[in-house]
Amino acid sequence: MSEKIEILRPSALQQYSACPGSYKMQLGFPPETSPEAEEGTMLHERVRRNDTDGLDVEQAGAVEECRQFLEDTIRDSGLATATFENPLEIHDEDGSLLTKGTADVLLTGKGDTCAVIDWKFGRVPVEDAATNLQLAAYALGAMQLIKAQSCTVHVFQPRIKKHTQYTFSKPEAILQNIQKVISRAKSDALILRAGEACRYCKAKAVCPAFRRQTDALAILRDNADALATPERLAEYYAKTQIVKKFCTQIEDAMKAYLDEHGECAGYFYKEIAGKREVSDIAGLCVAVDGLITHSEFLDCCTASTSKVEALFVEKLTAAATANGGKITKKDAKAKFEEVAAAFIQRGTPSRRIELKQAE
Repeated sequence: MSEKIEILRPSALQQYSACPGSYKMQLGFPPETSPEAEEGTMLHERVRRNDTDGLDVEQAGAVEECRQFLEDTIRDSGLATATFENPLEIHDEDGSLLTKGTADVLLTGKGDTCAVIDWKFGRVPVEDAATNLQLAAYALGAMQLIKAQSCTVHVFQPRIKKHTQYTFSKPEAILQNIQKVISRAKSDALILRAGEACRYCKAKAVCPAFRRQTDALAILRDNADALATPERLAEYYAKTQIVKKFCTQIEDAMKAYLDEHGECAGYFYKEIAGKREVSDIAGLCVAVDGLITHSEFLDCCTASTSKVEALFVEKLTAAATANGGKITKKDAKAKFEEVAAAFIQRGTPSRRIELKQAE
């Protein structure tokens, strides 16, 4: 292998596998953050602490689903010991450090097997466990750590209800794959491939491969037949999804500049009045009483199903505890579904474009 410039993190291996040159292209770029990344870090910590205080309904639901998933996985696997934020190191055959990362949860305690759970709080589906290099690296690190013969990895995305899992049992093959990815990323040849790897690459603005990709989209203005076939339509749609994130980064940079300077080459913030909201529903009901009946007023109101459910679950579990019993949040939610079924209906289903996974 070539000389190690620095330790490549498991979380970046998927990107470097798709575009080996993205490693060197990003050297010297400062770390990036975003509200989504900061929220993800916070939710990981909340899952670890099993703490939903102060979270909004969606965030609290995601944390609770992760904790329930953990309980179910412990029960189904028979692995009784759960370690959160577990550091894992992956070593070469000679014992030298190849890469290292942190598993969200490491499950051990049963023979020569173990399991790793990785929480993902984004809404974009991530690589399935079977082909996820980050999780393969974690599996290898876990097997090396406890001298296990196999490791089952789980990727759980609570916000899109997606779970994939895979049991790795060939540590030598994983090691060779990781060595190959790192070697190509650090080689003298700069291999650049525009594609899905561009989505999170910090060097897009200076990358010739990404520039060629954006230039290819420009032909749509002058070529009416560019989308004439399903294959071309799918090709260009995939390219726009990658460019879309870059456009968001440009917009965020513009907002940051306007926040500091007030104007950027003629662009400025225009203030728009905030949406009106009722801050005191009971008070408003009393204020309009006489002209609007209570029944008419209720027709104007909308209840938050998630908030009512959360309050119902809280009250039901507290009542069970007070009476010397116990009910899980999962069973309490099921009880709410039963009680509220006649009064709740779902709105029009939304749709999201997804790509079929290769079989």
